[in-house]
Amino acid sequence: MIDTIIAVMQNTITPLLTALVLALLGMLFAWLGKKYHLEVKQADQDYLEGLATRAIAYAEEEGAEFLKAHGSRLPSESKLGEAITFLLRTAPKLDQLQARDLISGMLGKVKGAGATGNEAVGN
Repeated sequence: MIDTIIAVMQNTITPLLTALVLALLGMLFAWLGKKYHLEVKQADQDYLEGLATRAIAYAEEEGAEFLKAHGSRLPSESKLGEAITFLLRTAPKLDQLQARDLISGMLGKVKGAGATGNEAVGN
């Protein structure tokens, strides 16, 4: 008798309760995301990555112009600052840290920029 009850619980009740709890958790996370505007759409992320790529290209151009004008390379921190400034002008809702993180994350994906140079990764 006890074996039958355990078997029913393992084969029927436990899966149903698990499904119910997961569904409730999904609804809770969806509600929290909507309430606190936590949803990041893939299109928005792609747009920001495109802006970051343009910011990196802009900073590289600034570095090339600096090299022509002064005969020395623009320091990496200065180029990063140029890219962050460009990104913040084009995406004003980002803060300084978000812009820095986005640009730093995209550096390895942009060919010819950053420490990877001509070795773009992740494309």
